[in-house]
Amino acid sequence: MSNSLSSGRRSVTPFAALFALLVLWSLAAPARLPAQAAVPRDTATPHPFAIPALSLPEALAAFTAASGWTVAAPRDIGGYQGTAVRGELTPVAALAALLEGTPFVAEFRADGSVALRRDPARVQDLATLTVVATRAPGYAAEESQSALRTPTPLRDTPQAVAVVGRALIADRAMQGLGDALEFIPGARMGQGEGNRDQPTLRGNGSTSAFFVDGMRDDMQYVRDLYNIERVEGVMGANALSFGRGVSGGVINRVTKRAGPVVREGRPGGGSYGSKAT
Repeated sequence: MSNSLSSGRRSVTPFAALFALLVLWSLAAPARLPAQAAVPRDTATPHPFAIPALSLPEALAAFTAASGWTVAAPRDIGGYQGTAVRGELTPVAALAALLEGTPFVAEFRADGSVALRRDPARVQDLATLTVVATRAPGYAAEESQSALRTPTPLRDTPQAVAVVGRALIADRAMQGLGDALEFIPGARMGQGEGNRDQPTLRGNGSTSAFFVDGMRDDMQYVRDLYNIERVEGVMGANALSFGRGVSGGVINRVTKRAGPVVREGRPGGGSYGSKAT
């Protein structure tokens, strides 16, 4: 007997019928399983906690790793700091201690989840704080007399001038002119064969670029700062004001002037019997 029906209708093989049944079964809606009852979590068993003071998101992640409780938190917790928690504590006590000082409280739910919510009672409105400050005298100089030979504000001086004042010299405990040149842009002190100051000003080296109160000081020696009020570096070509010299600029030392009696001492020493007072 043939395995197909030939009574004028379309023949159906057993394999085609099985495939059709599989398709119908896959399209059928799956049966809904009964909802499981919420399983409460244990909140009374202590856990070891060792959470340092971290940002609140990091502290909550450490709490989850230690207790197994996942905490659902708002998005605006990034700007808050969690309190350090250490010791054997229950999850409820540990999370309460972690949230101390923040406007959030924890809600432990029966389904085993924890959610943070903002508690208006924990938000404090601080009183307005008004801060009044005055500018303290600093290192910035306002005028110089080296470039134009008259006391002139630096903003009106048509040349690059750097001033190292007495306050900076004292605070940095500067011992020589090389220490002061570290604060003058474009100026550096060279070796000078160990027996003289030899600066390099804007790439030009010279031993004749020194002045004291506007008077030339081109002797070859090591200059001290014990009697100097400030050091002024006038950078750039300035033969009109200072005559011959290096085209990179000049270094002018302004000496101290008579005033109140001030006595100061600074002992010092070095290798090979070097001493200074």
